[in-house]
Amino acid sequence: MNDESELKPLLCGCGKEVRYSHFKDGKEVMSCNKYTVCLTYDEQREKLQELQSKYHQLLYAVKRKFPGESRHETALRYIRAAEELPACEVAKCEAT
Repeated sequence: MNDESELKPLLCGCGKEVRYSHFKDGKEVMSCNKYTVCLTYDEQREKLQELQSKYHQLLYAVKRKFPGESRHETALRYIRAAEELPACEVAKCEAT
């Protein structure tokens, strides 16, 4: 067989070779993933952009980072400190 007559493998939305059959919206679709249908590259890119936007929103909520820390480290420290507050103090904060 020459290269032109060989069958090319079916590819999943993510670009990998399909191996599994799933039903989605009443139709049979193929996927490389045994448990779910993969997102297409466009869907993955859109989801990634949304996550990046949310992450940057969280980071820039930190007005002043601590010396020697990145905004990420300062935001993480703030979140951890807030999570360690007793429930009664959290309720007081929410009431004001």
